[in-house]
Amino acid sequence: ISQCRVSTVRKDDPVAIGDPFANIAFDPAHQPLFVVQGRFDLSGMGRLTETGTQEVISLIKRSGGKVTDKLSVDVDFVVMGPEPSRPAELEEDAPGAAKKAYEIRMEEYTRWRKTLDEAIALNVPKLNTKRFLTLTGFDSVQEYKD
Repeated sequence: ISQCRVSTVRKDDPVAIGDPFANIAFDPAHQPLFVVQGRFDLSGMGRLTETGTQEVISLIKRSGGKVTDKLSVDVDFVVMGPEPSRPAELEEDAPGAAKKAYEIRMEEYTRWRKTLDEAIALNVPKLNTKRFLTLTGFDSVQEYKD
């Protein structure tokens, strides 16, 4: 479903149902290119998961788009999950498992921030989950899975 505004009408050629309209920015031969960053909760369960990220990638491909890991001027959109929280600093005597978990969370946080900064610098539109689902035409993963 699309919506448009007719800005000029000729009396000898009125707009009628079935008349073709065009969007000069739309090119059916162009596959939009996306970068996906972060984790997502498409199920509404309140948990950000890697599965949610894979579902976002699947929706992009199902909608005719392509996904890349590299942000560049050729990227049309960056789909970003919620910003991960910055992990609290650890004590020097923290156990090895805690240090490893900290490193993983810090790397995830740093990667998310870097992607945001690069997208801003390159003027690449950023989409949160809701905007992404609206763009692809899916209101929920349930609709996607049916």
